Amino acid sequence: MVRRGHPKNLSDLREVSADSCATIVLDGVSRSALRKERDNFVLQALISLQGAGWPLKGHVLALCALEENQAIFKKIGGPMTHVLHLDEFMGKLMVQASRTSGLCQVLSSLLGYADSEFYLHPVPASFFGKSFGCANKEFPKAILAGVMSKTGETILCPGADHELSLGETFIVLAEDETALTPSKGWTSAPDELTRPISGDTRALNRQGTLLQPENILIIVGTGNSYHP
Repeated sequence: MVRRGHPKNLSDLREVSADSCATIVLDGVSRSALRKERDNFVLQALISLQGAGWPLKGHVLALCALEENQAIFKKIGGPMTHVLHLDEFMGKLMVQASRTSGLCQVLSSLLGYADSEFYLHPVPASFFGKSFGCANKEFPKAILAGVMSKTGETILCPGADHELSLGETFIVLAEDETALTPSKGWTSAPDELTRPISGDTRALNRQGTLLQPENILIIVGTGNSYHP
């Protein structure tokens, strides 16, 4: 579904249900535009979204073109906004992959749609107060890689003594969402809020699982419609 508009206009954002989205991806104007223009577009969108308090229960991924703008993006976006500087990320990834043989294949497997993928799974109430190490033993067919705090902070390998609490989310490496059922203490079906990070469409064909539709809004500017 495609809609035209400008992210600085709340009426346009409301038209695409920005308030109820699980994820909003902010990209700048066309790659032929100056980096400053691309960041201006994303910054306008961030200001509009934060002014309205949208999304209500989701998070924002903002693409930053200029490294020096990352700080202001994070300040305006708040704790539920994740700022990604693609040039820096891709540069580090390429250098690291060139130094370590086979790393490209590992990343392709982890981030692709084949084999195992990363999933986000809310920590159930029955695990509140228990240690991360204890919870890890309850998932024989999956690997708990870390947790995400209620503020959006990602903690990989938090340690076996990390105490799980309300609002945290497991970061899980598993073949599919059916592996997220612990060995005891839960019902046979995964939690309905469980979602694959990679957006694997194979989940729609799984039987015996509870899935909930998720709205993802991607806001991209075009060179023709951009007005500073």
